[in-house]
Amino acid sequence: MNRTNALNPGTDVDMAADLGWAIRTVREKLHMTPEDLAARAGVSVKVVFYWESGQRTISNKSLPRVAIALRTTPSRIYALAERHQRHAA
Repeated sequence: MNRTNALNPGTDVDMAADLGWAIRTVREKLHMTPEDLAARAGVSVKVVFYWESGQRTISNKSLPRVAIALRTTPSRIYALAERHQRHAA
């Protein structure tokens, strides 16, 4: 059974954490700080922290902006998250 996120009811906590892991992994490979990503994606540093810690799932509206800021695509972020989820299982 999937756990849900209290901050985002109905959200699969594992996927939120895996998407956050993927965002952080790509960001770190680019030697980008959370502040850099926040500025480039037009969000607050607090929101980046929530995503990367798995406390909140990135929205469909924000994911394309984050992907552009990370010089990748939303599908690549999802693929990295899914691969991480499979290895953790």
